[in-house]
Amino acid sequence: MSIRSYVTRQFRAYAWAVLVGERGNDTGQPRYIGGPTCDEAIGDLLVLLGTCSRPLKAWIISDLDTFGHGDHALLIETTDGAVVVRGGLTSGYNGQGARALASSIKLLVDRDCYPEDAVVRRDVLLRARHCALLDEDIELIRNGGDVRRRQHFTHYLDAPYFRERRTWEYGRPVLPLSLLHPSLRSTAQEFFVKPDQVLRDVARDIEHRVKTQLPKGRSRGQREGAFWNNAFSEDNAPLVWPDLEKGEVIARVKLFEGAFGTIRNPRAHRPDVPDDHAFEELLLLNMLLSFVDEAEPRQMDGTSETMENGVPPASEERTS
Repeated sequence: MSIRSYVTRQFRAYAWAVLVGERGNDTGQPRYIGGPTCDEAIGDLLVLLGTCSRPLKAWIISDLDTFGHGDHALLIETTDGAVVVRGGLTSGYNGQGARALASSIKLLVDRDCYPEDAVVRRDVLLRARHCALLDEDIELIRNGGDVRRRQHFTHYLDAPYFRERRTWEYGRPVLPLSLLHPSLRSTAQEFFVKPDQVLRDVARDIEHRVKTQLPKGRSRGQREGAFWNNAFSEDNAPLVWPDLEKGEVIARVKLFEGAFGTIRNPRAHRPDVPDDHAFEELLLLNMLLSFVDEAEPRQMDGTSETMENGVPPASEERTS
């Protein structure tokens, strides 16, 4: 390719980028998401896959000269059209870019979309990063790029971080804070900085809310299962869920016991608990907080009186 042809090609690409921007258009041009950082790339991909868009086919765009150790982009065919994740993805060494690439691949695989390789010239990858892919570039990527390789995404399986479950770390911009329990909303942002501390604090808060409803001395020296049983499921338990059948009450008590045995206890006694499931643990504790809010203090006549935000009515006092 002559210098004149190359310059003309680049001018056409960037002029098109100015006209189309990152939105795509009705002529089949893709929509561009993400940015130069891995946080932007995965954050936007989480939003995309969290909507009604379903990925149908995907290509990992790689540079021909640095294949397996360089920058990448993604072309994804979805039910709502083509999308390009334009940067923040790398491979071949440890780092956030490699973690972002692994997270992207896993997000697609979890939705039964198995990406293929498209190895292209450097200028094609640069146009992808600058929201300026030409029609011929897109066709080239869909056909597998300049070099056809037999392996699909599977040769990335041994890449650093692929077996981690840390995609939740990129979810801060899209975390639906309004859906979390009120006591969690103020600490949700801290969760992404120190998840271990937040999970332990939330678990302690749940336990404290329940202990304040137990008669003095009743909660001391009990093993985990006995504590939750005494609080909710015994015949004279101080807290009741009046609308639940006995079997459902027992199931909830076992859920409390299992959650604290899995989340709170290891984090309280071990310094090396992995955070692979931290986001799921946060959501489970969020549900347990709601269960505590739903519980009502048992009255002397066997009835119950509704608590507000997990606190008994001011008129109710307990004596030992």
